[in-house]
Amino acid sequence: MDKNAIVLEVEKIFKEKGTEGFLGLNRVGLLLPDSVKKAIKEQKLKLKSIIEENSDLFEISNDKDNLPVIQLRSPRNSFVQGNDCSIVKPSEAQTEQLLSFAYIPSDAEEKLKCLILKESWGNLEGAKESSLMKYIRYTFLKVKRENQVLQRNGYACFNTGLVDKLYRSIYMVFTKNRNPDKQPYYFLDFCVEGAKGTGKKIVELFNPLPQAAHYFDNPSDLLYYPVDEPSVDWEHIVVDNVDRLPKEFLLEELNINVDELQDKEELRKVLESDHKILRRMTSRLKEALDIALKRTRWNYKTAIPMYYPAKDKLTLLLPLSLISEEKVDVALVVERMPNGNFLGHTILSLSDAYSNARLIARPDSDWLFIE
Repeated sequence: MDKNAIVLEVEKIFKEKGTEGFLGLNRVGLLLPDSVKKAIKEQKLKLKSIIEENSDLFEISNDKDNLPVIQLRSPRNSFVQGNDCSIVKPSEAQTEQLLSFAYIPSDAEEKLKCLILKESWGNLEGAKESSLMKYIRYTFLKVKRENQVLQRNGYACFNTGLVDKLYRSIYMVFTKNRNPDKQPYYFLDFCVEGAKGTGKKIVELFNPLPQAAHYFDNPSDLLYYPVDEPSVDWEHIVVDNVDRLPKEFLLEELNINVDELQDKEELRKVLESDHKILRRMTSRLKEALDIALKRTRWNYKTAIPMYYPAKDKLTLLLPLSLISEEKVDVALVVERMPNGNFLGHTILSLSDAYSNARLIARPDSDWLFIE
């Protein structure tokens, strides 16, 4: 029995019993089926370590007697609360799950580039890693949530969601790490099903092979129905994300030398001290949104679906042109509410918007692309 199966049994304890709040770790261990207890004992596993490895699913703490307790995470306790996606970010434990799971050598990305269908990935502004490796990390986070990181006989594997030139799925494969003080696995290879070497090995080990990340059940979730304008807290978005607005736009509106300001906080102070400027900037953003909605009515592909890892939710991107109607400057992130209304959360730079949208599919768009 692998660790994923054990995790499923722990989840089942909370879900079937309708348990909310913390349960003692020992109590959870006692509630596990006998077959699971036997597997944990025979394989010399530690339930606490397995829980800690799955910090996106479980929260672990200590009670007043300093004994470990756990609870199943939910949207209200997994993430920082707030309406603005810009302040709801994946925790370090979430985003670094792949690097905690396996050692990834520096040449892994080049191996992947040699295999995947050619496309432009661009670079993320100010990022320490490539957009391709960010894609791999966030895809791992998603498939792990779906229990699609399969492990067997010292190997682990997941479906990257990428394809080769023949449109065959590409899998990332790991082998047990021989160094007991490091990550449990070590990167082995990227491969396609049945190809010589690793490709044959995964067919031998896994039946069925791991599934690609699943982002939506209803195709209508990928569409924006532009009947009404989304509700947007423009003042909040402008002030908190002023550094994402184009410099030319800021120069026009603020009438100051933006380059002379030290940081984002000084820009915020300028906006908060002059409501007239803030109203004027908000008005231009509203005008840009109005054009975006007209554009979406004309071509439904204008609204681009985007996966937001922090909330594990599907959102949509709308283009905002602030300087010229010929050029998109930023993307507005909107989310469909359960009642059908749309709520505008934040704005993103085009590079960040593309990176998040690419998790679902390569955008087929006339405004969001990598040059």
